[in-house]
Amino acid sequence: MYKTCHRDFWVLLCLLTMTMLLVSLPVQASDQGSGQASDEMLAMVTDISGSVNVIHQYGENQLDLLAKLFDQDQLTLVEGARVVIVHLTNSQEYEIKGPSTYRVTENGLKHLEGGQAREYNVLTGNAVATDTIRSGNIAYAGLALKGNDQGSSQTTRVKTLRGGKTFNPYPWFKWQSVSPGKQYQLVLKNAAGKVVWKTSTSASAIKLPANIFLKRGQKYTWTLATGNSDQVLTNTFSMATIKEEKQVRKILEDSNHKFADRVLKATLLESMQFVDDANVLWQKLYRERPDNKTLKLKMQAI
Repeated sequence: MYKTCHRDFWVLLCLLTMTMLLVSLPVQASDQGSGQASDEMLAMVTDISGSVNVIHQYGENQLDLLAKLFDQDQLTLVEGARVVIVHLTNSQEYEIKGPSTYRVTENGLKHLEGGQAREYNVLTGNAVATDTIRSGNIAYAGLALKGNDQGSSQTTRVKTLRGGKTFNPYPWFKWQSVSPGKQYQLVLKNAAGKVVWKTSTSASAIKLPANIFLKRGQKYTWTLATGNSDQVLTNTFSMATIKEEKQVRKILEDSNHKFADRVLKATLLESMQFVDDANVLWQKLYRERPDNKTLKLKMQAI
């Protein structure tokens, strides 16, 4: 049962990402002439523990979660280290333990010395694989906060529906208030600029009433203002199509509990612009790895 669910999830992952536009990551030009490595992202780190060093064409550094790997990058794991890498071209997931050394190539990971990697076919039937993850918008997607003065600790910060998509017909509008009991006015408009709902509240979260119907595939704008209008935040979101909802529900319903797979699921949801759903997964992952610096960066914006 586990293998069937796991395979079905990855088949869905392939089908989803094949429909999305590939935007290659920009990388500085190399001065090494014909010997330079490819500037196309080939792999991504989905789980890591211990010290893993990567030597690349611009130097070397320590790997962390969601790190992007390119052709000819060389990985060195010390004793006790472990890393899980998804290769986006050969459809393989590699689990490597130290001490060992590997090189990233267009065809997979090449073993140089030390322990052998365990391989899993995770992106069944798709040689191109996750186009979305190759784009430069993934690793920290959703960190940019929409609206005015969102970065200040002295202002209200919007927490949901800030530029992404939702399949919830009655979504929650949430924000972080710096003054408990402060009165807010919320106005929701459709793509034509027509007000479809407005309300006042002193709470920091409110759900769309059941008598308000949002149209699938349509973009909405909502404005949150304080009682004296000293701060006005404007954000947008879109309602998912039926096809998008089915895709997201399939991802969320998958029963696989491997940390690496849940990282990839959250990344995929971000790439599909379902940032609120991705954030739920990021928060759970952070609770498991509170010392991980990449997950800490995620939490700073949620």
